[in-house]
Amino acid sequence: MKHSLFFALCLAMILPACATKPTVVPTAPATPTPVVQESTMPITFPQMVTKALAEVPAISAVEAHQRIQDNPNTLVIDVRDAAGIPATGIIPGAINISYGSLTYMADNVVPPEWRASELEDRARPIITTCYSGELAALAAKLLKDMGFTNVSPLAGGTLAWKDAGFPTNVVQDSTMPITFSQMVTKALAEVPAISAVEAHQRIQDNPNTLVIDVRDAADIPATGIIPGAINISYGSLTYKADNEVPPEWQAPELQDRSRPIITTCYSGELAALGAKLLKDMGFTNVSPLAGGTLAWKDAGFPIK
Repeated sequence: MKHSLFFALCLAMILPACATKPTVVPTAPATPTPVVQESTMPITFPQMVTKALAEVPAISAVEAHQRIQDNPNTLVIDVRDAAGIPATGIIPGAINISYGSLTYMADNVVPPEWRASELEDRARPIITTCYSGELAALAAKLLKDMGFTNVSPLAGGTLAWKDAGFPTNVVQDSTMPITFSQMVTKALAEVPAISAVEAHQRIQDNPNTLVIDVRDAADIPATGIIPGAINISYGSLTYKADNEVPPEWQAPELQDRSRPIITTCYSGELAALGAKLLKDMGFTNVSPLAGGTLAWKDAGFPIK
């Protein structure tokens, strides 16, 4: 009896240990949903503009005009490619630095010859513009990122400026043919002509005033020449006024770039081009004679 009881107890202890245990299958950890960073997402041009304007708010044409009036040191930068500017003209006093060029011309780490001198002062007030404002916003953001502290894009660009009634300077499309009349108009915009009466008065007041008749010598007998004037044809002026060509090519009368000069011709058009040429070559006191030698004669002044 004792043995039977002992056997039963042993069996009760062994059987549970030998029972089949359920198989536990390990569960794989859940794969996390990848977080896509904003920088890896494609961004559209409008989104770029919106993001830029959130950092550098645009100002209206009226406010831009007022800032320029209040502070003549305000720099206006048209960031279009040069070929795009003739479509609207350019704001008077603005400079043209394309958005692409701005990336290095505004950088104070690149070689000095790559930089724009107007962008040395990072505290200078700057207004960026373009055709209708979008590229101006990106440029303003670029300048802000480069350390400029007072930059605003022009809302609506140069179109908005014009719509507000403010002037623009006409820019000739360099890819388009230009006529002689257009060349003269452009020249006179840079070197305004003076009347025969004013020219005569200047000569009387300052005998050092140089009068240059820029016609070819063969054309001068048609009207005669103003007393005291010298004849240097427009073609010859290109090198006779240049102080880097050999001395024997230079006109001695043109050594002083501050000397007062009046250019003339038959009826004034070539005189305007001659004056513009001299201005471009560094002469600082040049005026063409409106109406040329014909106007001089009509005003009753003598000729030779």
